[in-house]
Amino acid sequence: MWRHRFSNGLLTALFWVLCGHLPGHAASPEEDRLLVLDLTLNGQRLDSPQEVGRSATGRWSLPRPLWSGLRLRAEPAAVAGEGLLKGHAWLDGIPGVQLDYDAERQSLAIQVPATAFDHFRVGPEDPGAQVQGPGGQGAYINYDLNTRHAAGEARWSGGLEWVGFAPGLRVTSSHYYRSGSPDRGRWIRLDTGAEIHDAARMRSLRIGDQITSAGLWGLPVRIGGIGFGTRFALQPGFLPHALPSVRGEASLPSTLDLLVNQTRVASEHVPAGPFEWHRLPVLTGRGDLHLQVTDLLGRRVEIVQPYLVSTQLLQPGLADFSIEMGRVREDYGIRSGRYGRPVLLGQYRRGVSDGLTAELRLERLPDQLTVGVGGVWKVGDWGLMQATLAGSERANEQGHARSLGLDVPGRWASLQLRSARASPHFAQLGADTPPSVQRMSHRLSLQFPWSHGGAGLTWVNRQYWTAAPQRFWILSVSAAVGSRFFLSAFVQASRSDDRHRLVGLSLVMPLQDNAHAWTQVSHASTGSLAGLGWAQ
Repeated sequence: MWRHRFSNGLLTALFWVLCGHLPGHAASPEEDRLLVLDLTLNGQRLDSPQEVGRSATGRWSLPRPLWSGLRLRAEPAAVAGEGLLKGHAWLDGIPGVQLDYDAERQSLAIQVPATAFDHFRVGPEDPGAQVQGPGGQGAYINYDLNTRHAAGEARWSGGLEWVGFAPGLRVTSSHYYRSGSPDRGRWIRLDTGAEIHDAARMRSLRIGDQITSAGLWGLPVRIGGIGFGTRFALQPGFLPHALPSVRGEASLPSTLDLLVNQTRVASEHVPAGPFEWHRLPVLTGRGDLHLQVTDLLGRRVEIVQPYLVSTQLLQPGLADFSIEMGRVREDYGIRSGRYGRPVLLGQYRRGVSDGLTAELRLERLPDQLTVGVGGVWKVGDWGLMQATLAGSERANEQGHARSLGLDVPGRWASLQLRSARASPHFAQLGADTPPSVQRMSHRLSLQFPWSHGGAGLTWVNRQYWTAAPQRFWILSVSAAVGSRFFLSAFVQASRSDDRHRLVGLSLVMPLQDNAHAWTQVSHASTGSLAGLGWAQ
C-alpha cells in the first residue's frame, strides 16, 4: 500500500511540475492557478475530477460550463473578466457558501444552501395538447327500443343513430320513431351533421344540427348551421382547467411523494435546489396536498398546502372560443326539420391567471342584440365567486340582467348559491316568450357525498314579469345496497298556482355483459306510476 501511495503522489507531482505548479509548495502570491481536484457538492462527490480556479488572493472559482452543469446561480458581477480565470465564477459570491480545501487529498468540499441552485420545474411546461396519431375509419349504429302498455293499448318508441368516422371526420344522423301519433306512427329526424376536427389544435368545424355554447349567462339552443371553435374533448388526456402547484427546496437530490387527501397519487425525482411542481394531478374540488420530500440521506420534510380546483377556471393564457351561425331549430322531436330565425353567436373565454377566468359573449338576431361579460375567480382556497352582466336591445327596447354566485366545494359537504335579476325588456336567445323572462331567480343547493352514494337538497325560487312565480325544493338520497343493488329516492314539492308533491323510488341491479335491470315507483297528487326495465 505504501508503494501505491508513493507512486500516485509521484505521478501527481510530475503532472504539476509539467504545468509549472506543484501543490503543497509555495507559489507566487500574484499568480492565479488552475487545479484539477475532486469536488464534493453538499456531500455528493462528482463522478470525475474537475478543473478549479484559485486566484492569487486565495479566491476559488469554477468554469462557467461546470457552474451551469451544477445548476448554480451566478450574478454577472461574480464572474472573472480577465486573466487565466477569465469566464470563471467566484464561489464566494454565493451567500452562505462554505469551502473546505484538502491539499493532501487534492479535494475541495463545497457546501451551499438550497437557494444557491437554479429553480427546477416538475410537470409539463407546455399547457398545450399532446398530438395524437390518426384514427381509424368505420361506422356503427346505436339503437334504443321502448314499449309501454296502458289502458289496454301497447305503444312503441325507439331511436336509431348512424355514425360514420374517418381520420379528422365524423358524420352522424339520428332518428326517432313513435307509435300512436296522428298518422299511426312515423319516423322523425332528430339531428344530422358532420364534424371536421383538428385534434392537434383542439378545434373543430361543425356543419348541420348542433347545440350552441352557453357560457356563464347564456342558454343552450339547438340550431342548424355552422359552428367553429375550441373542442378540448379531442384530446382526452388534456385538462383545460387550472391545476395547483407546490413549491419547496431541497439541499440534496430528493424524491417527491405527492399525497392528495392522504392518498399517494404521484412521485418525482428532483435535483438539489428550489423546485416547483406544476399542474399537480388532483381531482376537482377542495382538499389538502401533502408533499413529502425525502433526500439521499433519508431525511424527510412534509409540505402541507390546501387546494381548490374547478372546471370553471381555465389555465392561465388558455383560450376557449366558439363562433356559431345558422337558424334556430323549432319543434324539435315533433317535426323533422323546421328552422326559424337566423342567429349569430360568438363567445370567448380566457384564463387570466390561476384564479381568474373572464368571458365575453354576443348574440345577434335580426331584431335583437345581446352582449354580456362574466368572470369566475377564486376566493382563497375555499370558494369560487362568479358574476355576470349583460345588456340587450330588441324593438327599440333596452334591457339588462345581472347575476352573482358562490360555490363552496368540500369533501364532506358542498354549497352552491345563485342569484339573478333581469329587467322586463331583457332579451336573450332561448327566452323568447314573455313567460320565460325572469324577474329574479334564487337557488340554494347542498350536497353531502359519501363513498357509495350521497344526499342533496335544492331550493329554487323563480319570479317572472308576466307569469306566476315558481317555488320548489327537491330532497334526494342514493346509496349502494350490498354489492348488487343501487337504491335512490327523492321527494319534490313545488308551488305555482297550486301545490304539488312527488315521491319516487328506484332500484338498479347491474347484470353481466354491460346490462342492468331497474324498477321505479313514483306517486303524485295526480296518481301513481310503476315500471320495470332492462337495458344493455
